[in-house]
Amino acid sequence: MVDEALRPEVDALLGNQVRSIEELEIVVHLSKERRSRGALEIGSALKLPEGATVTALQGLVLAKAVVQTGESSPLQYVIAEDPELRAALDGLVRAYDENRFELIMLVSERAIQRLRTGVLKMFSDSFEIKRRRDG
Repeated sequence: MVDEALRPEVDALLGNQVRSIEELEIVVHLSKERRSRGALEIGSALKLPEGATVTALQGLVLAKAVVQTGESSPLQYVIAEDPELRAALDGLVRAYDENRFELIMLVSERAIQRLRTGVLKMFSDSFEIKRRRDG
């Protein structure tokens, strides 16, 4: 499986900054392009809907994997200049090129796990709230 072969910095990148398939596709695309691009241009190149592209870009900006440039429309996006991030992204691009399907499956599995964990936490919190109220 691809997750066993991932370098630790790539694994951390997938756990902390790249959390969806759309985000994965965008960071790989921007890493290969090595220039700033607008959301519409990115979405068009990747055949992603505009809303999904914008949402993924916003997540990547918040995670500091992508930098938003420009102050007016259309905004441009480029990979952040952090050397450690660049090294991790280079590894991610290699893993993507070698095992695209498995990498996408790994990102999906992690997203599902985060969702399950969130639901379980909400469920357990509801019992805690009820216990305090009844208590």
